[in-house]
Amino acid sequence: MKNFSRLTFTALLTAANFLIAPGNLFSQVADSITDIRDGRKYHAVQIGDQLWLKQNLRADRYLNNDPIPTGLDNTQWAETTEGAFAIYPHTSIDG
Repeated sequence: MKNFSRLTFTALLTAANFLIAPGNLFSQVADSITDIRDGRKYHAVQIGDQLWLKQNLRADRYLNNDPIPTGLDNTQWAETTEGAFAIYPHTSIDG
């Protein structure tokens, strides 16, 4: 097992998934990762040579700190060419 006691990550978001790559957005100690933009903590697990988050990433801002649009209606979703996100059942989730 590799030692992941002190690593730094950057999240690159796409419409369908996300990628964790070297950078400076996340700081990771032991088995948790903290998003330094909002302080949210994610638990991680090592599978082979890869480190995976146990929870879904809950980012609501891009790397430049611009908000990711949300709350689009069906027409807006059909017409948008920009990134956006939705929370099912389209309400806020506590935590």
